[in-house]
Amino acid sequence: MDGLRTQEVEFYFKFIGKFDGPIPEPTPEELAEMAEKERIRLRDREYRRRYRERKKAKELAKRQAEEYA
Repeated sequence: MDGLRTQEVEFYFKFIGKFDGPIPEPTPEELAEMAEKERIRLRDREYRRRYRERKKAKELAKRQAEEYA
């Protein structure tokens, strides 16, 4: 999993205080890679959601069949 979590780190130096370093800009290749990973993550998320719904429907049908049997 690529992880979409980020963590902010703050640096405080004596006599300087808070230090903000330069933030590098992502390259077009990195942006394309991030977009592809996000597309795959959303596709997999949707697949897992549909899988859970089908599994739940099967269990419900099984319980109802047992009640009426």
